[in-house]
Amino acid sequence: MITLHLTAQSEKLAPENPWGLTQHPLYHQYRTAQALRDPNTHLVLNSYNTGSGKTRAALLHLLNTEQARQDVLFIAPTNALITQHTTDIRAFVAAHNLPFKVIDITSATISEHRHKILLEGNYSDQQMRKGETLVRLIRNYREFYPGEYQRQNLIFVVNPDIFYYALMFQHQSHDQRNLFESFLATFRYIVVDEFHYYDQKQLAFFLFFFKLSQKMGYFDYAGRKICLLSATPNPPVITYLNQIFGDNWQ
Repeated sequence: MITLHLTAQSEKLAPENPWGLTQHPLYHQYRTAQALRDPNTHLVLNSYNTGSGKTRAALLHLLNTEQARQDVLFIAPTNALITQHTTDIRAFVAAHNLPFKVIDITSATISEHRHKILLEGNYSDQQMRKGETLVRLIRNYREFYPGEYQRQNLIFVVNPDIFYYALMFQHQSHDQRNLFESFLATFRYIVVDEFHYYDQKQLAFFLFFFKLSQKMGYFDYAGRKICLLSATPNPPVITYLNQIFGDNWQ
């Protein structure tokens, strides 16, 4: 029998704690947040180990004053991770009293929201399509949350398929343009979790979205930021990011 004894992993603490957090940030978390504040940086890749707090590193950007007034898209590869991240993000938002409404978006939750409206009898089944429901959630989520009169900024937690279908005109013809415009223009901070997880088609789509955002001025003129979380980024991915962003990524 062979017995292996593994030493505990430790991470370096940040040199300072500018947010006054009870739990002192780790060095990579601090570096991620600082890089995202750089006006010349459009994309940040955090490639620290699994379990080292990459999600918290991405969320620290929400503590920046200017970011608290912008909508956020958080993309996770599986519905199980969507549930986990939604819980973690809601806890982070509540702990720091941030003005965000966190909504998890899957095919099932879209159907739930759709049925709420249909039960009220204001719309027919054809009028309240899934695509229409998703557009309305982005534009005015309060319609689905009675009693919430003050609109907060959004944090949408979605899977890559929903993102893909919206930007590639895969919904019914009535909703294609509205969904494309909503997903392209609404979100100023986009986090992609487990970036190494995606297949070639999904990777190509993300690269297309990065380039489209660049060409349409969302980085330079609208202040869009993208944070990629990946413990094992492939060398070709680094090459692609260099080709798209040049010196504007870290």
